[in-house]
Amino acid sequence: MMGQMRSRIIHLVDGQDRSDARNLRTSVMVRGDAPAVPVRLDFASLFAIAWPDLRRLVLGFGETGVAVVAVDLVKRRVAGTLALAARIGRANAAIIGRHGQCDLFLHADPTLALRHMVLIAHPQTTSGEVTYRLVDLRTQTAFTDEGGRRLESLTASGPTFVQVGSYALFFLDTSDAPTAWPEDPREAWQCVPERVYVEETAAEPDRWKRGRQGGGKASQAGLAAGTGVVDSWGRQSVTLVQTQPGPARARLDLSTDDDPATGALKLSSAGRTQTLSVGHGSARSGLLVGRYERCDTRGASVLAHHGISRVHALVIEIEGVMYAIDTGSTNGIFAGETNVRIAPMAQGASLVLGDALATMEWLVP
Repeated sequence: MMGQMRSRIIHLVDGQDRSDARNLRTSVMVRGDAPAVPVRLDFASLFAIAWPDLRRLVLGFGETGVAVVAVDLVKRRVAGTLALAARIGRANAAIIGRHGQCDLFLHADPTLALRHMVLIAHPQTTSGEVTYRLVDLRTQTAFTDEGGRRLESLTASGPTFVQVGSYALFFLDTSDAPTAWPEDPREAWQCVPERVYVEETAAEPDRWKRGRQGGGKASQAGLAAGTGVVDSWGRQSVTLVQTQPGPARARLDLSTDDDPATGALKLSSAGRTQTLSVGHGSARSGLLVGRYERCDTRGASVLAHHGISRVHALVIEIEGVMYAIDTGSTNGIFAGETNVRIAPMAQGASLVLGDALATMEWLVP
């Protein structure tokens, strides 16, 4: 599983068997009570749990990208790992959630959404630096930073740690020479650069329901602190983490006078067509395609077929290019005959949802 053609490597632990997962179909939804406001975690002690698997993953992956380890906060052990390659000239993506089609399948916490968040590796630069983005899929809880504040989206280059429900997620750029990381977790923790959060935007988990935009600026006192450790291993001294609003509202017109259209999303099925006008800001924050009420296409009759997942795809701009990301849908997205996790939306080219249930096309004015 470690070949160069692999863009995602997944390792499941704790006896997870997706074939028995009751949520393999989007028609089944497990609900739980909303979790309490997250408390600030001791990421240093959790890092000691994650580090052996994280280091082993980086050593075995052998590609530039992002390594992820999820630690179960209840059982205090690793729940799963994921490695996502950064590709030259194009983005790559993986899905984290409680659905059987997710790349990192975290099944134990019923408060997680079936499709909770997307990890996007930006196109690899010539310098080899890895930039990645986390995007919440308009869930009720979003995810939290090290200070316990809810966020909808962040972009980082370097190690970053977040909490999603009852899991702590550790993200590590694999471009560093893996042998430079010490084996001892305590020594490795001292090598992790401080995380510095800039342009802070806190999440409002019900913002899309209220039908308004804007996320509210966090005060300087609310900034999440990093480790405060000065790097002594020759790496960057800080990880800059930029926070942004995630997909903000669910409606069929995503452009306004304040956010003029940058393009349009054309949806077609059985001879019928519907078009969504999309503004610059909406394209950068992302829009959700599917049947569920949190999707921007809620109410689009061309997507009414039960074979279209409740949250089927995320359409988002990454470094000036529009991409469609399959968010762990049951029936997938196809570019021609190829089932794809992520694909650029070229002008005039259609992507197929499911078994020719609908098509999706990006139109530029």
